[in-house]
Amino acid sequence: LDFLGRCSRLNIPFFQRRYVWEEKNWIELLNSFKNKNVVPFLGSLILKEEKGNNFSVIDGQQRLTTITLLAKAIFDILPAGHKEVDSGVRNCAQSYLFYRRNQIDSFKVADIKIDHSKNDRKDYERVLKAGLQNDEVIDTDTINQDTSSKVLLCYKFYVDLLKNETTEALLSLYSSIFDRDRRIFVIIYLEHG
Repeated sequence: LDFLGRCSRLNIPFFQRRYVWEEKNWIELLNSFKNKNVVPFLGSLILKEEKGNNFSVIDGQQRLTTITLLAKAIFDILPAGHKEVDSGVRNCAQSYLFYRRNQIDSFKVADIKIDHSKNDRKDYERVLKAGLQNDEVIDTDTINQDTSSKVLLCYKFYVDLLKNETTEALLSLYSSIFDRDRRIFVIIYLEHG
């Protein structure tokens, strides 16, 4: 996900479908990060260059959304001592999940890197901002299988699945998500113009 640290914003165009991945997809993605014996191939991304350092996601929004929800679930589960200001875990979440329009801006006004279409934006932003830009704690017990969005269901799935893992296991998994040498993405950039 190194490219997430370098780009400003990834826009999910209005014509993209909602977030639709389900439990089998979530498990497969998680297992690809947990398997230490194989460098995971995470598929391809097609990004169309927009103005500045912004891109539209033509293909890959399901993977990107799932990976960022997994990272945020791990961040939320970790003990408070690992999430303090200037900790590596917090810095990683801030730089890969958010961007500042101006470097001098406070993190409190940073934008979320993945700008979802209107169908998923509200729940996605709620999950990512909770505990990082505001004091909200998302109570996963209130997320309902029948009425909640797939974004919330994915987040709940990862929180419920991982909450009994050791801190060491969570840190290892978190590191593998952002480790440049531990995953393979094929990124195709379409130039503007």
